[in-house]
Formats: sequence, structure tokens, C-alpha cells
Amino acid sequence: DELGPGPGLFGRTAVGLAEFQEDAVKKARRILGRYDGVLVADSVGLGKTWIGKKLLEDYAYHQRLKAVVVCPASLREMWRRELADATISAQIVGMEEIGRDGFDMHPYADADVLLVDESHNFRNGSTNRYLALDALIQMRGGRGRDGQRKKVILLSATPINNDLYDLLNQLRLFTQSEPDYFRDAGIGDLNAYFRQARRLARTEGASSGMLLFNLLEEIAVRNTRPYIRVAYPNATINGKPVHFPDRRLRTFQYSLGQTYAGLYEEIVRDIGQLSLAPYTLESYKKPGETVDEWEQGREVALVGIFKTRFLKRLESSIEAFRLSVKRALAFEQAYLDFLLNQRVISSRDFWKMLRLAGMDEDDLNGDDLADRMEEVDAVKQH
Repeated sequence: DELGPGPGLFGRTAVGLAEFQEDAVKKARRILGRYDGVLVADSVGLGKTWIGKKLLEDYAYHQRLKAVVVCPASLREMWRRELADATISAQIVGMEEIGRDGFDMHPYADADVLLVDESHNFRNGSTNRYLALDALIQMRGGRGRDGQRKKVILLSATPINNDLYDLLNQLRLFTQSEPDYFRDAGIGDLNAYFRQARRLARTEGASSGMLLFNLLEEIAVRNTRPYIRVAYPNATINGKPVHFPDRRLRTFQYSLGQTYAGLYEEIVRDIGQLSLAPYTLESYKKPGETVDEWEQGREVALVGIFKTRFLKRLESSIEAFRLSVKRALAFEQAYLDFLLNQRVISSRDFWKMLRLAGMDEDDLNGDDLADRMEEVDAVKQH
């Protein structure tokens, strides 16, 4: 019953799937038929793209409905290639493009089906990209070219990053913000449902899966490797067995001194020379201004901790060190940009504004980070 027949296929298919992916498609069809929206949240590497591609084949190829794929710019070429291989007609638009001023929504306003890849990038309801996508879905009264309610397919292995409301904001895209959308599932007010779940998560430490179980059962498709190993031990794709490599952990002993030779000492020396000026403001007060010696001492100690942390990250791995340096440079650049506009921000302010803007590690690149952050109304208010 859970899988159900769903909308039947109308002939050929160019999308070969494993048995567990076929079952995921069947469940997704049933959910789409009932709610006009579905969350495909399979673990990384289990074929969310192919499940989404199969659903687009149903709607865009067999039923000739208008489809739009919304994805990160880095995935546009992949989607173009995959859809072309299956002769599926769909427009592809980058989610970064949607959030820019002057983006023209009208070519996509009559879409019957919207597939949002990496939908967790729309977890913040106050960002420009979220507001633009929501407005796009709401255009034409929330209905597509065929006159029916627009269908929204969300793909994300991590729909919840920091807060349960990450998921709520994504679901609002296909509920079109109707609080009683899941009343037939026993959820009379979706907003109140999430408020209670968030309270229980904070006060009792309950897991999101337990707190949202009845909702997830209604709207989500989720497979994991352990489940597939047990439920589909003989899974195949195009007649070939599906194999999941066994993870084998090994311990490597090494010496930083021997590994990096003189480079480690050079990095230690350079870290020691960092001023980290945004954290030592007392030292930069104009002559004649009173210096708080206690605060100045605290700032010096804080800078020492930061430098030690850089070294700890280097000892952890080159990648961990690279990421810490990337974050520090992003903050320093944004700090300077705000300072040139007669505003001083703290590190805490910076990371809070980054969250308000719905940005993540991939958005730290570029010299215009401060400008992009300030485009978001929530950041301006902060």
C-alpha cells in the first residue's frame, strides 16, 4: 500500500534504476499524488539524482508537463547532461541566480513541476533566494501550465542542518505556507507542530526523527546503506549487482616534523606574527582615548588562544587547517569592508549574519561577501 502503483509509465524509460530506487520512486509518486510535494532524503551516494530524474521522466517526458530544475550552479552541467541523455525537456536555473536582484521569474512561472536539488540551501526563509523561489512557486496562484497545483520535488541528504525549522522552511515551498496542509495526517497546524518539536528537542534532547516521525512518514523518502544491505541484498542496476565497499579503518603513524620538514617551523613562525587586529581593538584606540587594560589583557589572551587553535588544526590535518584559514580570511575581509563603511562587527556578529543570510562554507569565496550578506533583509535588520 505504501508504494502503490502511482502514475503509470507511458512506454519506454531511459532511466535504469536499482530495485531500491524503483521502490523509492513508487513511494515518491504516491506522496506527490497526495501532497504535490515530496522530500527525497536518501543518504549520499544512493542515487537521489536518478530518483529525481525518473520522476521528471514521468512528468516532463511522458505527461508533457513543464519542468524546472533549481540547483547549485556547480550542478547545472550535470543536470543538463543527465536530462539530455534521457531526452527529458526541462529548464535549469541556478539557485544563486534566483536570489539576485532583477532575476526574471516569468519564463518559469507556469512550471508544473519544480525539482530543487540540494534543497537544504533553502533552509533559511529570510534569504533572497528563498523568497524568490517561494514567490515563483506562488505565481499564477500556485498553479502550473496544466492548471493544477505545482508539484515540488526536494532532494537533500541533509534537510536539517542546525535546527528543525530548516526542514519546515523547505516544506513550506510546496505547502505554499498553508498551516493546515497536513490536517488529514493529524497535523492541524504545521507551525505549532514544529514549535512543539523544537521545544522538545531543546528540553529533552529528543532526536528529530522521533519528534517528526509521523510527518516524515507522510512526505519523505529515505534510504540508508545499512537498510539497503538488509532489505535489498541482491540489488542490481541494469543487471549488474550493486556493491557497497566495506569501510576499513587503518592507523597511520607519522611525525609532523619529518613530514613537513622546515615548512612546519615556517608556518608556526608566520602564525606567531599574526596581529588578528579585529580581536585586539583596545590596542588600536586613538591617542588620548582611555585604554581598558583589563580588556586589553583579555584580548591578548584571546589572540593567543586563536593562534594555538590554528596549530591544533594543522596537527589535525592540512584540510582542517585550510578550512580554518579560509574562515579567518573571510571574516577579516568582511570586517574590513564593514569598517570602511564606518561599522565595526565582531566575529560573533559575522557568523550570525552569515546564518541569517542562509550562507555556508561554499559562499565564503569572493571579495563581495559583505555586499552579498547585506542584500538579505534579515542581515540589514541585525
